[in-house]
Amino acid sequence: MIIAAALHAQDSSPVYPLAGIIFSGWGIRPAPDNIPFPKDASEKLTWKRLIMCGKPELDLVPREALDALVPQDQHMTLAEVHEAHTGVWQSYWRSYSDEITIPVMFGQPEHDLFWEGTIGHVKEIEMCFPKSERFDGSLVLNAPHAIEWSYCAAGWYARCFGFALEVTTSHALRRRTAQLGK
Repeated sequence: MIIAAALHAQDSSPVYPLAGIIFSGWGIRPAPDNIPFPKDASEKLTWKRLIMCGKPELDLVPREALDALVPQDQHMTLAEVHEAHTGVWQSYWRSYSDEITIPVMFGQPEHDLFWEGTIGHVKEIEMCFPKSERFDGSLVLNAPHAIEWSYCAAGWYARCFGFALEVTTSHALRRRTAQLGK
């Protein structure tokens, strides 16, 4: 999504209308209590449940979501997971985020076990999008990495849909104004 938005910004006459992007649970500061990657694949589902849903004692995810984890699990090698969070992507994603001009909405879960869940980290992510015409960043309190599986999901989705409505309306009105001006 970051690569697509950066390439879109560099296209002088893009065919596809891209009005904004929304993402969550990404970062540049690893969580202080980061859970190490499992050593073998047999530990992957237990590790994934902890990473996605947070520490069990915090009770951040309804039982139904926990039960749905196994059927939703798609194969992703541990090497792929590792690369996305600590590997090569971390060394070059900023070259793309620096080019994005469209509005960006970002949510950092407070109890993310990959990335630091602080407002300071949210502000640091905002600095990664210097050309964006708008950045809406927030710390999603009492949410695990997988906000959409948590008790916070309805509120998160409502905010996402509101942002999407705002930016698509703005984009459409700008296009209409540009067409009328021609």
